[in-house]
Amino acid sequence: LENRKPTLPVDFDRRFYQTAPLDQQCKGHLSGGERIMMSGFCHDDTLTFRLPKTRYQAEARFKDQTITADMSIFTLFVDTETKKLSLTYTAAFPCQDKEHLLISTVITNTQEA
Repeated sequence: LENRKPTLPVDFDRRFYQTAPLDQQCKGHLSGGERIMMSGFCHDDTLTFRLPKTRYQAEARFKDQTITADMSIFTLFVDTETKKLSLTYTAAFPCQDKEHLLISTVITNTQEA
C-alpha cells in the first residue's frame, strides 16, 4: 500500500463509489438518450423522460503531451419533487508521476448523439 499511495490499490473495485441499491444500478455506463420511467417516487404520477444526448470530451494538456477522453455519465440524480435531473460525467487520465507536468484541463461539448 505504501508504494501505491496516493493511487488506488491494484485490486480496487470501482463499485466502491456506487451508493445506489443494487436494483437501482445500471450495468455499464449510460450513454444518453435512454428512456427513464419512474413510478412510486412522487405523489403525482409516473415520471417518464429521456436522458439528454449531450456528449462531452475531456482533455488534459501536459508539457509533453495532450490526452483526450470521452466522458461517460457517472451519476444520475432525479429530484422527483422539483422534477429536476442532474447528471455527472467523468473521465480519467493516466498521469501518475506526471502531475507536475499538467498545464490545464478542458471539457468540451462535442456533439449531440
